[in-house]
Amino acid sequence: MSSHPVHKLARITSKPGQAVALREALKILEVETRKEAGCVEFTFYQALTAETSFILLEHFTDEQALKTHMQFPHTQ
Repeated sequence: MSSHPVHKLARITSKPGQAVALREALKILEVETRKEAGCVEFTFYQALTAETSFILLEHFTDEQALKTHMQFPHTQ
């Protein structure tokens, strides 16, 4: 397993009519993820021209930190 920093960019698209709910869920995810020991940066952006489209910018200290992140209840 690599001990190098991990940078991840993810695009999420909400179902029609669910953009507000997804944004609220992402706010919670952002707060909880930033508390994780291996999290360097975690934020999300909502597209200006497509309200159903979100980009997540993630930066973890290493692959193990990302694996651990994916096992927390707030990422499920």
